[in-house]
Amino acid sequence: MRTEYHWNLADYVQPGKLPIYVSLTPRGEHPSRFFHDHECSEIAIVTGGSAQHLVEPHRALLPGEAGRGEVYMCGVRRGDVLVIHPGITHAYDRTSDLELLNIVYDRRQLVLPMLDGYALPLFRQFFPPGEEPAPEEMARPVASLAEEALEQVLVRVEELRAELEGLRPGSLFSGLTLFMTALVAVARLCGAEMPKKRRTPFLVGDAVSFIAKNYSKPVTLDQMARAARMSRRSFCRHFRCMAGCSPAEYLQQFRIARAEELLTETDASVAEIALRCGFCDGNYFCRKFREIKGITPGAHRRASRSASSSG
Repeated sequence: MRTEYHWNLADYVQPGKLPIYVSLTPRGEHPSRFFHDHECSEIAIVTGGSAQHLVEPHRALLPGEAGRGEVYMCGVRRGDVLVIHPGITHAYDRTSDLELLNIVYDRRQLVLPMLDGYALPLFRQFFPPGEEPAPEEMARPVASLAEEALEQVLVRVEELRAELEGLRPGSLFSGLTLFMTALVAVARLCGAEMPKKRRTPFLVGDAVSFIAKNYSKPVTLDQMARAARMSRRSFCRHFRCMAGCSPAEYLQQFRIARAEELLTETDASVAEIALRCGFCDGNYFCRKFREIKGITPGAHRRASRSASSSG
């Protein structure tokens, strides 16, 4: 029997926390043909048993058209690694002995220093620099972990899960570090080597430092390119390769992340926070904050404080 569901990361992650969620479905407890979609990304690691992975592309039906689009299917077993991005509906079938570990993350809300991460081929699967892979590609495992490698990855992911669920000071910083560590472990232990020709010049890191020091002021593309000692064209190309987004998008994400901290940790007004984070207009800040975070700055502050008081 087919079931359909829209999986929402916000139902599992409290406001003010990292947009990352880890879950383990024990052997035999995963529902069969539980079709669902989500607006975030997911790394699924088969930790036990086997199943059929089913993927359907999102497709609007024409007037009077019945039925569904093509279903892509692939068998998976212990050690297989799947990467699923928005734009599809997927499920598992024949799940009687399936055990599955999921790392769910919203890459739109994460500000990550990619640096030379894209030198690991699997990083292009985790954080596509352009369009998401085709549905038939997402149906298939991107790699498979040998037994010893799988055990090492499970240790890293368990550390991540414990940190995400904890309330210790520094949990956001540590959680983000452990998330990157877990992804590097998967990429390296799957046998992905670092090709020297694809290393991104580390000079781009100087532009990231420039952003961190000057985000509260007007920052132009020319200034960032000069900080990296590159032409505008070369800088934009190398920056996108490093960060998976344009310099302007990274700057905006950085400012929003800083605004999140100020909303949670200070009593400054929304208008004051907007100015301190480089937004010249409070209304524009509110609009961009809601566009990226899915919630208004005021609602984010109330939810964060409510979560802190209840914890």
